Amino acid sequence: GGDVAQGDAALGLIAGRFQIAIHLLNDYTRLLQLDKKISAEWTAIVHGHLEGFPVQNVVRGGIQQSKTVLTSGNIQYRLVRDFTFHYPDASP
Repeated sequence: GGDVAQGDAALGLIAGRFQIAIHLLNDYTRLLQLDKKISAEWTAIVHGHLEGFPVQNVVRGGIQQSKTVLTSGNIQYRLVRDFTFHYPDASP
């Protein structure tokens, strides 16, 4: 009960901001699918690990999107998504 909660509070958490940028040619639908898949996988982490790193939780943040018509005629779609990872403070 209470002792565990106090222990968690004493441990402290650090918030780290990460950005994922996805660039795809001519496939806006796939761009949105990739964003949704990454978001679903990462925000599902609660008291878990990501690539062996301890993570308390992950919160999805803002999004930026753009498209550029290239000289080849292809359209490059770009999506940038922010995530905030909360993880235990490992300092002594």
